[in-house]
Amino acid sequence: ALRMCAEVFHTLKKVVPASGVGDEGGYAPNLDSDEDALKALVTAIEKAGYKPGEDFMLAIDAAVSDW
Repeated sequence: ALRMCAEVFHTLKKVVPASGVGDEGGYAPNLDSDEDALKALVTAIEKAGYKPGEDFMLAIDAAVSDW
């Protein structure tokens, strides 16, 4: 599971436009909507060779600490 996540994480860098780095080390691209972020994740999962909804499930932490 850790390898799969690392592969998707590094694939995501190729999917999202040039981005900064967030407070906790994640990518911080300037996207138009939350939906675009989810689409980018699904694209990265597929490009890494996995199936969204089968190999990976997406979840949202709505209790964000910063916005």
